[in-house]
Amino acid sequence: MARLALPGAQVYPTAEEACGALRMTAWGIMTPRMKKFLTSSLRGALARPRLTILVAGAVLGAPLLFYGLLPFGHDVPQHLQWYKAFRQSFWSGDLYPRWMASANAGLGSPIFFVYGPLPFWIAALLRPVVPHPLAHRYVLPEFTVAAWIALVASGWACYLWLRTVVSEKPALMAAVLYMAIPYHLWTDLYVRGDIPECWALVWMPLVLYFVNRVAGGRPRAGFWLALCYALLITSHLFTVLLFSLVPLAYALLVAAQGSRARVFAKTAGGMALGVGVSAIYLFTALHQEANIPASHLTSLPLYHYARNFLAVGRPMVADWSGFRARMAWFTLDTVVVAMCFAAIGWRSSERRQLLFWAGVCGVCLGLMLPGSDVIWRHAPLLQKIQFPWRFNTVLCLGVAATMAIGLTELEKRRRTIGVALPLAAAVFLVVWGAAYVNIWWQYEQQKSHIADRDSVGLAEDRLRYVWLRWTPAALYTPAGLQHLSAEPLASFGNAADSVRVTRFRDRDIILQTQSVRGGRLIVRQFYYPGWMAEDSSGRRLEISPSQPEGLLQAQVPAGDELIHVMLAPDWVERLTRLISAASLLPILVAIAAGAWRRRRQNAITKLAEAGA
Repeated sequence: MARLALPGAQVYPTAEEACGALRMTAWGIMTPRMKKFLTSSLRGALARPRLTILVAGAVLGAPLLFYGLLPFGHDVPQHLQWYKAFRQSFWSGDLYPRWMASANAGLGSPIFFVYGPLPFWIAALLRPVVPHPLAHRYVLPEFTVAAWIALVASGWACYLWLRTVVSEKPALMAAVLYMAIPYHLWTDLYVRGDIPECWALVWMPLVLYFVNRVAGGRPRAGFWLALCYALLITSHLFTVLLFSLVPLAYALLVAAQGSRARVFAKTAGGMALGVGVSAIYLFTALHQEANIPASHLTSLPLYHYARNFLAVGRPMVADWSGFRARMAWFTLDTVVVAMCFAAIGWRSSERRQLLFWAGVCGVCLGLMLPGSDVIWRHAPLLQKIQFPWRFNTVLCLGVAATMAIGLTELEKRRRTIGVALPLAAAVFLVVWGAAYVNIWWQYEQQKSHIADRDSVGLAEDRLRYVWLRWTPAALYTPAGLQHLSAEPLASFGNAADSVRVTRFRDRDIILQTQSVRGGRLIVRQFYYPGWMAEDSSGRRLEISPSQPEGLLQAQVPAGDELIHVMLAPDWVERLTRLISAASLLPILVAIAAGAWRRRRQNAITKLAEAGA
């Protein structure tokens, strides 16, 4: 048997005794007051899950709250630009902005026809309540606060889900670690600034929580599942594509013998109802795909799946500090952590769940490696997610579940299980700490660029290649946008004609024109299919992209005319509003009925206690 020696101490025959001696030495040097404070703090933290998760969120999100989003975060300039325009449209009375007239230096953008609106809605609603002192630190403080809320909410959602699987302490510890997983924290929240995907990491555990509630026969759980699935859809469609098979498989796993068909049907029905609730976004986005085709984006080398597998092997060493190499290191480390905890929990009573989530981790890792290229080549729908490493979102769930089950078993069998596997898990968790330290280092490196980050007015729209097909690339530069934005809101080519703008809102423009012979009227908004114009008599006018700018151009008749230029909702957009309303109604009725029954039951119970 191996013998371990501690410096300046006696020789111990086993690793377990050596670790025990270390614990006793550390405990022995503490004063009684320190011991009392440490034990009471730990007990208090574990007894207050909400407080623990909030404190963990404050620590993990401290760089965000102090300095805002990283200036060089991959998606930060884009999301700030979109949010600035979205907020302006929302607080101007357009409750669901799709075409944002103020985007792209006031030239407009249709991006919210296809992009999930929920993260931007949440941030816009926070605008009146965000603490004012944050406003001097960085631009658009409510967007940053919303990102931090997503981090904290993900921990609470994960705790709720895991609490249905394991006891309170392991669930709480695993939920905190879920927040700290490098892909969740380092990649999504900080380095990439992908806030919609951060919100997806909130809704996925909640969907699984309500799958467990459905399996437990809880009334109205299917309605809550539908609502959470709709929130996921309206946050991040790519995650929906990666995640949607997991709840169905999980329903079969957690259902009792003889009730699997019922639980599976209720889960599938809840997800279908969630699709109906999100129809106002989802179906319109699918319909608009012809005008904003994802294939245009994936055809660019940067977004092609084949260039975005995990950079395993030589690239991990050759460019170890680069984004792709760090992503590979962190992903492999996360999988090793899952394996360690799975080995610890191998004899757990939740072994079926452990095997399920270990399998999910294995599938996710396999689809992120270059060897899975043969699968990707034959799955065109899968290629639309652009980055195979996005499977880390589902991997985070699998790792959280294996950690929770492993921690439960470790708590039960801490003496007999030995120290090798816990020690290995701890060593690999140190890498997560290194990721957190690297976040602070990133802020230190980029602190001089915070002012540039806050200048979001003319930030480049990275998705212009997808939808803007009528404006030359030479004109779509900050200088070109500045030049176009300096033009009048509407103008004639003929100097003898005049135009007066009486209304200029998203999708709704009214112009008073005076023209001797009629002519070409140019409106300072990018052309997009669906724009139309009518004169005073209601006659439809021809609209086309101007050359070479690609702006709205209408042929206006002679005389005094009131021209109405609009991007009116088409039949799909109007129909999806009805579908969403019809789907949401039974959910609201069921939730309200459940709340009324609980209140009534509580009142009856209090009366009975008072009578006794």
